Amino acid sequence: MLFVYRIEVAWGEEPLPVLPSLMSFTGIWDVPNARILPDWRLRVGGGMSGPYRYAGVGLGLFNRLELHGQFTEIDTIEPFPGEGFGAYKDRALGIRAVLVPETDVWPQVAIGAFDIIGTSLFQNRYVVLSKRFRDLDVTMGLGQGVLAGDGRNDVSSAGSGSNRGLEFLFSSPFRKTRPFAGFELHMPYNLVLAAEYSFIDAAHLVGYTGDDPTGLTVGLKWKPFHWLSLGGALVRGRDPSAFLAVETDLEAEGVFPWEKTPAPDITEKMRLEARQLDNVELARLFVDVLDRDGFGSPAAAVSQTSLWLEAENTKFLSAPKALARLGRIGNGLAPPRITTFYLNLVKDGAVIQSLCTNRRHFVDFLESRIDTDGFFTWADLDMHEDRHWLHFHTDPAASEKVVPRRGQFSFRVVPKIRTFLNNRTGFLKHKGLVEVRTVLSPSPSFRLLADMEYTFFNQYDELAFPALESESARTDLVRYERGTGFRLARLAGEYTFRLPWNVTSRITAGYLDTAYAGVGYECFRYFFDGRLGIGLETEIARKRDPSTPLNLDPSSDVLFHTAFLNLYAQPLPVLGLETGIKAGRFLGGDWGARVEIRRTFQHFTIGAWYTVTDTSVFSSPKNIGHHDKGVFIRIPLSVFSRSDVRGHASYALTGFTRDTGQTLAMPDPLFPTDNTDTPVQTRLHGEQMRW
Repeated sequence: MLFVYRIEVAWGEEPLPVLPSLMSFTGIWDVPNARILPDWRLRVGGGMSGPYRYAGVGLGLFNRLELHGQFTEIDTIEPFPGEGFGAYKDRALGIRAVLVPETDVWPQVAIGAFDIIGTSLFQNRYVVLSKRFRDLDVTMGLGQGVLAGDGRNDVSSAGSGSNRGLEFLFSSPFRKTRPFAGFELHMPYNLVLAAEYSFIDAAHLVGYTGDDPTGLTVGLKWKPFHWLSLGGALVRGRDPSAFLAVETDLEAEGVFPWEKTPAPDITEKMRLEARQLDNVELARLFVDVLDRDGFGSPAAAVSQTSLWLEAENTKFLSAPKALARLGRIGNGLAPPRITTFYLNLVKDGAVIQSLCTNRRHFVDFLESRIDTDGFFTWADLDMHEDRHWLHFHTDPAASEKVVPRRGQFSFRVVPKIRTFLNNRTGFLKHKGLVEVRTVLSPSPSFRLLADMEYTFFNQYDELAFPALESESARTDLVRYERGTGFRLARLAGEYTFRLPWNVTSRITAGYLDTAYAGVGYECFRYFFDGRLGIGLETEIARKRDPSTPLNLDPSSDVLFHTAFLNLYAQPLPVLGLETGIKAGRFLGGDWGARVEIRRTFQHFTIGAWYTVTDTSVFSSPKNIGHHDKGVFIRIPLSVFSRSDVRGHASYALTGFTRDTGQTLAMPDPLFPTDNTDTPVQTRLHGEQMRW
């Protein structure tokens, strides 16, 4: 029986699903194609092929970029026999950029590179084209490095701790180059026949022990659900291989659908009472309502025709949503004589957004009679309160700000898992703990913070990780991470105040982080609605006694001190991009700069940092020449909740713990950690006020 599968060029068809390779990147099996994950879609997966086991993640950005990183375990190599580390593990990072999107006529064109930071055992770079013909996706490309048959079969040649990957990435293009090609044929029942041919010389790759394989790989992929992909193949005609990957869009509303936020608890009796109160009593009533509604640091003032409300957003991920909640409370309780609202969000003891709006325009906007652009044309959104407060006080009947009669108290319980990577006693060593943070605010400008940790599981006691310096900045961390049970991680006081020209300043003193006690000062100011910012920071600290956390380390009287110029920018606010530079003296005495790039979108933040400092102040060869770098993700807690809740969980992954480029883990830095509380973002996402 003869089967004929007709191939036609399909103009305007629905896009075919983007499928993973055996590894973390989008591709066929071992070779890439020109496809990438859609914007803000995350893939997590694992695969196996011969002696290699893969586990990694991929992320699409802006529908133009794909970032991917993975760990590769090589089960034919044991680097530390008898010490529990197991098989050799290799880290790799890659990137792919679409140069030309696919059209009816032209293929999609992309360039990319893999293993550009790390040991660079599998480094490659390539240019690749993919074109769809109905259900057939055809790929052709040119590759260098491993894709061209180069390889190193000895881990002693790995470039760990060096810049081998970056040197390869920016090396001359005129080097050994070989073609590769493949296709994916999408069939019924979400099955995909995938085949490729490449010049990858597996016999000369590190850890490979088989015979010389062919260059042809054929297999099947299956996508039973939009979030799940799996498949298997005979790689290069010899090695049975398989993969499994799951995908998800990064959205704050995650595991559970959000329940609708209840309306403010305002009764008709309260409205009638509000009409009878004078301005001071009415302001006090608003403070009580804001407090009961869950806002932090509430304050209120009332004039004959205006209402001033301010609070810290402790309820919502979204600043626009918090502003709208303040306005809804004002509209639900204020008597008819109030025609103007001043709605203010507070952070670090100071107003960070001040919205002045006509009451009628505000209600019309919430009820969709005015669009977002129209509302912000009429309303006045400022970064600071000064101008609005002066205007509010043009009414001689205006009251002063009323604050709660008692101090504010809050606490939160956060489970945490800390992971130490790549120690010779084991590739993954974990520490499980619960952190309880309590905050007492006797006044809006002063806070006391206490962090208690209860460790219930600890493999850090097993680490073979001696300090690299006689007076190390961070490599003595095992001293401070041992044992189980309760520990006082932080006990500090913060005093926040305003300097002229709306410069926010803070003095922090006490037990600043797990390893240090001391005093710090920081000041910071935003410009242009939060697009730019500049600040100064300095700390002086001594090591704490690991065995008695309330004492200083009796074996060392060395003072560690830092001094930084902090620069911040949102170069492309509409895309959620941020950059930060911390330049100056780091904790170990090394001078240099740390550059951080991150994107905050849908309340997720993903970023990376790279630090370059003068390491000549160190004596350990492992510190000298080391550049601290890493990646991190901040996940909104609301993905695990049935409602929109404030707060994030963070996870960072860095190369090796060293003493270079280190800073103190200050409790609440003024230097921005995300862009969501700035007026430029409120204007861009003003439609969230209607949620």
